[in-house]
Amino acid sequence: MGKSYKKGMFRPGPVMPDQPNTDAIEKSMNAAKAMSKAQKKKLVKAAKAKKDDDDDGGDDDDDDDGDDDEEDGKGKRKAGNDDDEEEDKRLRKQKKKVKIAINDVPMKPASGKIKHHCPQNIHKTQAQCASAKCSYLCPNCQSVVSNYGGSACRKCGQNAWLEAREQALRRKEDEEAEERKKEAARKKAENTKRKVTRKMTRDEKERRDRITAEAQKKEFEERKKKAEEEEAKALAKAQAQAKMVTTAGIKKNTGRFGSKAKKAKKSRRKFWSGMSEDDVLTVKVAMLLYRHCQDLIWKF
Repeated sequence: MGKSYKKGMFRPGPVMPDQPNTDAIEKSMNAAKAMSKAQKKKLVKAAKAKKDDDDDGGDDDDDDDGDDDEEDGKGKRKAGNDDDEEEDKRLRKQKKKVKIAINDVPMKPASGKIKHHCPQNIHKTQAQCASAKCSYLCPNCQSVVSNYGGSACRKCGQNAWLEAREQALRRKEDEEAEERKKEAARKKAENTKRKVTRKMTRDEKERRDRITAEAQKKEFEERKKKAEEEEAKALAKAQAQAKMVTTAGIKKNTGRFGSKAKKAKKSRRKFWSGMSEDDVLTVKVAMLLYRHCQDLIWKF
């Protein structure tokens, strides 16, 4: 009896790794950053609602909630599909139908039917004309003109429009070039009037060089200082984010009660305050992806 009692006393507990799985953390963070803000909010809201349901049920064991998670996930998937269908309907309504304008269309009579118009003046109905494949060539471009829609050649009209457009562009470019030439001539005339023929003395050259060197040095120092500040800010942000991910529960599951949980909550409040709203949302989503699984997006 004593032997078995001793065995029970010295039985090792679960092994908790001190170092987190950095690859999984990085993968979770990248996945969270790739998501949009709306997706992040939806995911965090669904996880919070699921957690509240679990708390109301009084069941804190994660292993017993597998079926409930699966059922909730199916329900959420259905809701998501409904939202997608509504979004598709809205986008379809926004699409505008492209109407093709035909020049020289025959007039519509009061009955609403378009009078048929055969280019060879042989057939009386559109069916007869289509079966005989009536068509004639345009005298300008020698392209086939359709027997329905009048005798105007679309290709000639398009070519004329393109030619007019090119002429307008060329005219505009010529006008702009002429304006640039006039402006350059005016500036040159002004500079000629204000030009000083006297040569600079040695002291004036030294003073000019000294002022230029001081200005360049000052600009270089300001640029260097700004780059150092940005680098320090980015490093501090990365360190705070990494520490936040670790202290928020990715490294160890500290539970909800006890001294460890209180310390973790205190550190969480401290580090959340130093981050922006978008970064906080990204870290929360990364925590969810790391704790549960990479398929959390479709589960909720």
